[in-house]
Amino acid sequence: MKVTILFITSLCIYLAYAHQENPEKSTEKPTAKPTEKPTEKPTAKPTEKPEEDNNQCLCENQLEDVYEEVYHLYEDICELSNEIDEIQKDLHDLDVKVCDQTPILRHLKLEILALKKNQTLTLTELKNQTNTLSIIVGNIKSVDHEIKKIKGHVNLQTTHIDYLKQILLHVKICL
Repeated sequence: MKVTILFITSLCIYLAYAHQENPEKSTEKPTAKPTEKPTEKPTAKPTEKPEEDNNQCLCENQLEDVYEEVYHLYEDICELSNEIDEIQKDLHDLDVKVCDQTPILRHLKLEILALKKNQTLTLTELKNQTNTLSIIVGNIKSVDHEIKKIKGHVNLQTTHIDYLKQILLHVKICL
């Protein structure tokens, strides 16, 4: 839109400039393109006064300067428009990439949640197994203690049996 406005402004300035060159041909279409500068400068008519000639030259110079500024601005705007088009294309490409990766990200999030759930279950199972192992270790210690008690009792009984054997041997000898 801005490029069109500048182009129309440039065309109007060109037409005004062409009208100053040849007022009788102002209804004809210009032969030069609006983006090209006119190659000839208007010449003063011999019947004009010198003061008007100076004013006309001043206006022509000002118009030429304005035309050059507008032309350079038009070129800058065209370059910026091309850059904007490239940026928009890049943004579109990024949007496409993001849209393509969105399902992948959702899938990854679901997988991570499943892994966290499995990890939580595994930790719970490990705690339960640890508790079970602690109970088993406690039972083993208790059984070990009982075995030691029984072993001590058996050792005592063995000692008593040995004494009884010795007594029995003495009795046999004495008989």
